Order: sequence, then structure tokens, then C-alpha cells
Amino acid sequence: MQEHEHDHEIAHDGLWRRLRHTPLTDTLRGRVTGSLDREAIIARSGIPPALATLVRETVRSTGLHRDEKAEVARDLAEHFRDGIDRGESPERLEEDFGDPAAAAALIRRSMMRKRSWCSRQAGLGVKVSAAALVLLISIYLVVAFNDWRQSPNIAVDHLAAMNAPIAATPVSERAWPLIREGLTMSRGLVDPEPHLEIGVPAAETRRGIHAELVTHAREGLPHWYDGPGNDRDSGSRLSPEEIEAFFAGHEEARRTLLAAATRRNLGFEIMPGGPEDPLDRAFLDLGPSVPASADGPGAVPVDPFEGSLINASLPHLGSVRAAARLLDADARKALIEGDAARAIEDFEAMFELGRMVREPSIILNQLVGAAIDQLVFQSILDGIATMPGSFTDADLRSAVAMLEGLDESRFVIDLEGERLLFEDLAQRIYTDDGDGDGRLTMRGMQGVNGIGTGGGTGGPSVLQFLATPMFSRVMLSRAEALRLWNEIFDAYEVAAGAPAWEIDRESISSIDGRNLDDLGSSSLSSMRYFPLTLLVPAIDNAILMGHVGRADRDLATAVVGVEAARRRLGGWPTSLEEAELARLPIDPVDGRRLAYGIIEGRPSFWSIGPDRDEDGGTAITTTSKDLAGWGPRRNEAGFGSLTGFLGAGIPPEDGYDGDVVVWRGGDGEVSPR
Repeated sequence: MQEHEHDHEIAHDGLWRRLRHTPLTDTLRGRVTGSLDREAIIARSGIPPALATLVRETVRSTGLHRDEKAEVARDLAEHFRDGIDRGESPERLEEDFGDPAAAAALIRRSMMRKRSWCSRQAGLGVKVSAAALVLLISIYLVVAFNDWRQSPNIAVDHLAAMNAPIAATPVSERAWPLIREGLTMSRGLVDPEPHLEIGVPAAETRRGIHAELVTHAREGLPHWYDGPGNDRDSGSRLSPEEIEAFFAGHEEARRTLLAAATRRNLGFEIMPGGPEDPLDRAFLDLGPSVPASADGPGAVPVDPFEGSLINASLPHLGSVRAAARLLDADARKALIEGDAARAIEDFEAMFELGRMVREPSIILNQLVGAAIDQLVFQSILDGIATMPGSFTDADLRSAVAMLEGLDESRFVIDLEGERLLFEDLAQRIYTDDGDGDGRLTMRGMQGVNGIGTGGGTGGPSVLQFLATPMFSRVMLSRAEALRLWNEIFDAYEVAAGAPAWEIDRESISSIDGRNLDDLGSSSLSSMRYFPLTLLVPAIDNAILMGHVGRADRDLATAVVGVEAARRRLGGWPTSLEEAELARLPIDPVDGRRLAYGIIEGRPSFWSIGPDRDEDGGTAITTTSKDLAGWGPRRNEAGFGSLTGFLGAGIPPEDGYDGDVVVWRGGDGEVSPR
């Protein structure tokens, strides 16, 4: 019955079955032989089902190649067919054959002896390779498991150390509580009701209207730049009555902010989830605080960056800047009203806020401090250009004393906080061998990949588990990463302290002799220099902003001096020597004296600009398609438009023909006051 079933199956499979059981060599010759079909071979022999089963079992037990099994099936079927033809019974043939397993072993040995030497060696090679692969996989899994068990050693609480000077400051000497109070009072003067929108909370509307009031007031004092693109209409939705009412009632808030500027330091502690004080959280609209996930002292947090500097929250910066802008708005309004003494009082407070916010020395803090300084410089330049009569001679002397009293260190970006950030990061993502070295851990890799995405706190995936041993041995070790980080920050510090025209731009744009932009150009280099490729910031522009701040301070001092000279001489000085300035402004492009002259009856200062030649104070107007357009906004940006062109060995950009005018005064007469 079984034999007939096989015959039936074979008959119905037809061509497809023969094709599946045809050697590749026959198929390539266009022949469909089906010579490897063991069932067809057995069926064609016509042996009884019991012997057919014996053949199948024996062939299966040989473990030979497919073609060899077909040959064995053919030989055994013919052997039993011959016995049947001789008149022997199937039972006798089966008994004479013996144990199928023993027969299969003998047949296998015989067939393997028939194989060629090359075939036998290839088979041996496959076995050895398979064994080696299993061994390597086993070793790799052991290494992966060992790496999975490795944990960072968080030995130093850098965040606590950074906060220590702040925590040691008495509350009475902290400026932050007064800044919070002053802004709360100032925002309380705003009535949000006329401007409420569906779905927008009243508190958010109040903050928006307050910011709009400040912006509108600041724009009341014209900008010194009166060329194309100087349309500063904010399109305010506020009525003149609202604006007047606001400033009529904000003196108490202003006095509170002035008092804040007299304190020792800002006094805002940097915390990963923001401040813990409920008053601060409500003021900053942060919601309730979330407790840390560590189980106790010494416990390794689920998130490797919990409590780290890289997770430190700086929600206060916007408020400090808002306080400075409020004071600046008051100062600019005072200049319009002829009260420069009040404006200078505001400016002095702003400089103090700019000093305080720079600590601790996180680079973002320092950039906000520089931005606050810039507000003062800009307002002085605008005031002297458009409202010079608001300044008495005493006011001019006070302004010069204020500007010259600024410590030079505020114009040198302090990078110590960024160094500590990476040291803190290293202890959280690398192992610690006790000698300052270690390898990237799975948890560290997972955490760095989750920076800025809210990730890094879940369990490792199978892929991460398997990839960690390979990646951690290709990537930089802890000591290597720290060395490269410190090398580039050494270069940054040299550039921050050097004159702008002597900066080695190559040294601040490369790691390990390779350009920063090239490190991420290939998967191999990205992997090799991980996590530096993710974490080395584009800090060169931040360094250059320090140089821009110094140039703007010197320019503002010179502009005040030129106005004082006009009053002394009865007309604009024709040279800086005639102005008798205490401090001569320097062009940060080439280190020479900043150009000055009277153009169309108006005093002007200008830099030689990207083309590095003197064009007599003619502004750049290029619209070349091969260069970034130099529009009106870049002209009025002053020194800030030159950061990409500062440094030693920078070739002239001839396409930017012209100079960068950084200030132009008015042409009207003014009587000394």
C-alpha cells in the first residue's frame, strides 16, 4: 500500500518534482533527470514496502551528501530487487541485512573513502570553521555578558561642587529672589483680558504682552543704523494708552531690579529637573518636581545622566534676560525723555546682571551675559547717534567710567565648566580601571544616544547587548576621550585669550589632527570618536563673541569720547588724535586702529571687513550668488557680522567689496549741556 502511495505522489508531482531532484549540473545542461529523487528510485525498484522502509531508514542514517544518498538508495534497492528475483523472501533479505544503523555506518565509511582528497579536506575545513565559529560566538557572548555587567563609577558630584558657592551665599545676598519679584510685579501691571485667545492661559498671555511692551519701548529709541532695512516696526497690537500706563506704574518693579543688581551673586542653584523651590517652579511654569530615581546613597541611577551637569536645567536664563531687557527698555525711554542719568543707572544694573548670570561658568550662561552686555553697548551707540542732547557732560564722563570699569575677564569665555561637563560625562558612561582609563559601557552608550530625546532610561535592547563589545573596543577609551577633549579646549582657551586677529582657526576646528566637520563624514570615524562627535560643541563662535563684546565696549567708549570732543571742539573731531580718546578702538579683523572719519558730515567708525582692504567707509552691498548675501541686517550687526572672518591667515574675501560700518553719528548740532 505504501509503495502505491509513493508511486501516486511521484506521478502527480511530475515535472516540478523531477526539477527539484535534478543536480545543478544537469539543469545547466538543460536536462531534467530527477536523478536525486530517492523515493522515485525506491518506487521504480518495485521492492516490498518493508524493504523500501529499510532502505529509507538506512539512507537517512548515513548522513551523506544528497547525491551520495541517491547512489546508496539505488544500490540498496537493486540489491533487494536482485534477492527478490532470486526467489528469496523479503523477511529473509531483511534478516540478512542486519541492523540498519550499523549498515549505515559501514556504508558511510565506504562512501567517504570514495571521495576525493579535496572534498575530504573541504569537509574537514567546514567542520573546523563551524567549531571555531561556535567558539568565537561563545567567547563574544561571554565578553558581552561581562560588558553588560560593567557599571560606571560616579565618584565625583560635579553638580554639587558647581553649586557649592551658590549654596554658601546667604539668601539676602542673592539677586534671583529680587529678579523674580521684580518681574512678577512688572508682569502684574499687564491686563491680559483684552488679548486673551481661546486655549491660551492668561499667565502665558500676560508674559507675551509684557514682552511685547518691552520690545515696543526699546524700539522707541531709533537705531543708529538708518540705512536700508532699518524698519523696526514691531506691528504691536498694544494701544499707546496701554504702553504709557505700563511704564507709569513700573517704577517699583524697576527699583526692585536695581536692588537685585547690588547683590553678591545671582544665587540660582543649577538642578537637573529645575529648582526645587515651589515659588521658583510656579514662576518659571515648571510644574511639580519629580523625585530622583536612585534608591539610595551610592546607587547607580537608571538614567546614567541623572544628577549630571549635562542634564542641568537652566530655566532662569530667560527671566534674567527679560529683566535686563526691561531695564534696557526703561533706559532707552529715559534717553528719549532726556534723562541719560537714569539710563546710565539702568545700564550699570544691566552690567551687574550680565556679570552674575555668567556664573557658574557654563557656556550658555556666559553667552546670555554677553547678550546683556550687548544690549547696553547698542543702547549707548543708539543714544549718542540719535539723542546726544540727552547726555550732559557729566553723563558722558559717567558713561566712560562705567565702560572702562568693565573687567577684561568678562570678554574671555571661561571654559572650565565645559571641561567639568565632560569629566562628569566620562565617569557616567565609561568604566573606571582606577588609573583614569576605562571602556564605554552599554548603559553609557544607551544614555549618550538618548541625550536630548528623553531616552536612555529603558533597558538595553538585544542589539545593544550584542554590539557593545565591538563598539566599545573600536571607540575611544576614557583616557583617550578626555585627552582629546582637553586638547581642543586648551586650543579654545588660547583662542579666547588671544587677540582676535591672531586666533589660529585651524586649532579650534580640529580633533586629533582631523577637522571637526570630517569626523562625522563616515560611519567609521563617527564610531571611533563617539561620543565626541555628538558632544563637542561648535564653540568657536562662542569664543569669538567674547572678542565681539570687547570690540563693542571699545567702540562705545570711543563714540562717547567723540561726542565729548565735539562739545569741546565745537564740531566733530576729524581724527581720533584730535578727539584725545583715552582708549583707541581696534579693528578685530587686522589689529590696527579702527577706521574713523567724517562722511557726509557725519562721524563714522568702520572695519575693513572681509575683503581686508580700506574702502573709505563704503558699506558692503554684494548680492553675488557665489557668496552669502550681505543684506542690511548684516550691515547693522556691526562687529557681530565679522565672526566668520576673524583670525590669523584668513584670506581676503574679495567678493565682499566694501567696509563694515559699525557706527554712524547724527549730523545735527547740539549744545553742550
